[in-house]
Amino acid sequence: ELLNQVAAAKLCLLNPTKKSAYDRRIKATMRPKAKPSAAAPAKPPSRQPVATVAADPGVPAINTAAPSSAYRERRKKASWQVPAALALATVVVVGLAIMLLRNEDQTLRVGQGESQQQGNATSARPTQDPSTQRGTERPDSEAAGSQAASSADPQSTAGAESRSTRPSVEEDDPEEGDASVEPINGPETLADLVANGPEEQTPDEPDDILDHNLGESLPAGPSQPAPPPGREKTPIPAEPDRERALAAFWKIYREEYDDPKPVKEKQNLAKKWLHLARLSTDDPASRYVTFEQARDLATKVKDGVTAYEAVDGMAAEFLIDPLPMKAKILEEFSRKARWPAEYQTVANQAFLLMDEAIRQDAITLAGEIGQIALDTAREAAQVALG
Repeated sequence: ELLNQVAAAKLCLLNPTKKSAYDRRIKATMRPKAKPSAAAPAKPPSRQPVATVAADPGVPAINTAAPSSAYRERRKKASWQVPAALALATVVVVGLAIMLLRNEDQTLRVGQGESQQQGNATSARPTQDPSTQRGTERPDSEAAGSQAASSADPQSTAGAESRSTRPSVEEDDPEEGDASVEPINGPETLADLVANGPEEQTPDEPDDILDHNLGESLPAGPSQPAPPPGREKTPIPAEPDRERALAAFWKIYREEYDDPKPVKEKQNLAKKWLHLARLSTDDPASRYVTFEQARDLATKVKDGVTAYEAVDGMAAEFLIDPLPMKAKILEEFSRKARWPAEYQTVANQAFLLMDEAIRQDAITLAGEIGQIALDTAREAAQVALG
């Protein structure tokens, strides 16, 4: 670079114009560069004056007129709205599901439902002796024989008259199957009732049809049934007394219960226990245990009518609430249901029971029953849709 500059200088010295241009370029190159000026510091934002407001001593800053307990009480009073709204929404959803189920169930029953229902109606109708039918007269020999039998064994005659047959399908005659049970006069123990009680009924329909009939019309019954004539409601017996009565109960019925039987005979056994509990004049613990075992056995074999009647019998003689017991029965039937008709029966009974719980201001129980109805309707929709 130095040699180039020397050579260029020699050339520039020969020409005055080029020399002056070269000198200006050299001076411009060697002149020191000016440093950039520092940026001016940013000014902080200026503070704005705050307007002062004169406080009014007559208006308090915090409203202390109403104590805090009033607000807490108001919130407590409004707590029932959430369960009520949930129950109302459940009723709407389950109602729509049941409407869908009924429309699809009518189509499903066109092929197989009609024949099956006709078979159930024929087999479920109780057999009746032609000599006891209305509008017919018995021969003189049969009338005399029946009078002699009734005079020889009055207790068995009273038991036979009080025994009612409640089929799982609707009957043509509403008067049949509604015979009331009359209390037996005089002291009577559970062992005497076993000896003189009603005989078990012979099953008239096959067992596989019973799974299809969960009980098409479960009796809702009164919320607080009246006690039988001559009895008053008593508290639930103490646990030691119930354990003693339960041991005596199974000492009598263990062999009969463990004997393998068809479902229909198990249902008849539950009806027999219910009949004995109604007629028994034993101590309250024995009656309570007999009602309880009849309810549990009827629930196990899917006899909703007998299970509900056992609960109503317990509520008529003891200080208990029948609604939670019936809710447990419906929950068990919901798990046992397999056919659309069974699901529909459970959902309909859940609606009736939920209405009764709402009338008694049992909002929590009504919500639980509504959940049972909702789950049952969902299962029914899945079964109907395949």
